Amino acid sequence: MANVKTITRTFARAALALVLAIGLMPVAMFASIPSQAYAMQAMEATPITEAYIEPIAPQTYTGEQITPKPKVMYGGKTLVEGTDYTLEYGRNLGEGTAHIYVNGIGAYTGRKIVTFDIIQAQITSISLSETRYFYDGKRKTPVVTVKCGDKVLENGQDYIVVGMQNQDLSSVGVHTLTVKGTANYAGVLTADFEILAPLEDEDSGIKSPANDDSKPTDPEDEGQLMYRLYNPNSGEHFYTLSTVERDNLISVGWNDEGTGWKAPSSGDAVYRLYNSYAGEHHYTLSTVERDSLVAAGWSDEGIGWYSDTAYSVPLYRLYNPNEYANNHHYTTSEVERDFLLNEGWDNEGISWYGLE
Repeated sequence: MANVKTITRTFARAALALVLAIGLMPVAMFASIPSQAYAMQAMEATPITEAYIEPIAPQTYTGEQITPKPKVMYGGKTLVEGTDYTLEYGRNLGEGTAHIYVNGIGAYTGRKIVTFDIIQAQITSISLSETRYFYDGKRKTPVVTVKCGDKVLENGQDYIVVGMQNQDLSSVGVHTLTVKGTANYAGVLTADFEILAPLEDEDSGIKSPANDDSKPTDPEDEGQLMYRLYNPNSGEHFYTLSTVERDNLISVGWNDEGTGWKAPSSGDAVYRLYNSYAGEHHYTLSTVERDSLVAAGWSDEGIGWYSDTAYSVPLYRLYNPNEYANNHHYTTSEVERDFLLNEGWDNEGISWYGLE
């Protein structure tokens, strides 16, 4: 706050009268002094270091410069940025201690430095390019995608995959990959993939091990018809044992493609999942694949039907690598399978088994 010393008009005239009385100033000069107040002000700027600056709460790393605005006060008054002070920042991009430089201007002078912490952001999701392989004796290393929110992170820069070198990633079974955030990111996430037993021959696929919902197929089971439908707008094939669901889809424009196969009423559970973003369904015997898709945002729609534990009629699974969505197809027909393979689809073996 400025210190002001003021000599009032009364004091000034008294002093001048004294000077006049002792003959040091002519009367004419005294008469020429203005009648308004005489003020001599000596202004002293206040050091900004004396101001109170409210602490800044820890800020989470964003990948961009973080510039919080602190509250600056002096003598019970909130100072105004641009009038009383300006702000500069340092080391405010990555994890660690960042600096704010408060520079006094106007009635304030000097610089005050305050700090705040930038803390690591948490990695939030992990997904694998593949969660289901067939055994071929080769090491499997699916592509790992790690995100913080919607941001895809960089391997080796934002996170690392730990423990892969100590795992046998070529053997049949469930394998777990672990990632750990580094530098500006923190957290640990895991994802599983599965290597299934090898094909017995060209036409016989994986006889998948029983999952938690398995029930041996009754040899006397007459089975349930599985209906196959096609959406001409999205290109999705859909399978259901429900006549109500079938009829509803037909009423909204799906094509009825008749019966796909006959499923047993018990056996190995086939799980049905739905991706609300891409508008597609997926079906799998694998709990690992199911759980991986659920972790990636798919909806678990429970058990769709069962696979024959006697491995009677194979349902072939194919994948179209040229499509973003609706890119899996399932069929009992070797002719249809071979046609799609000739069109560039990938053979993913046998997905499950029907009765006929």
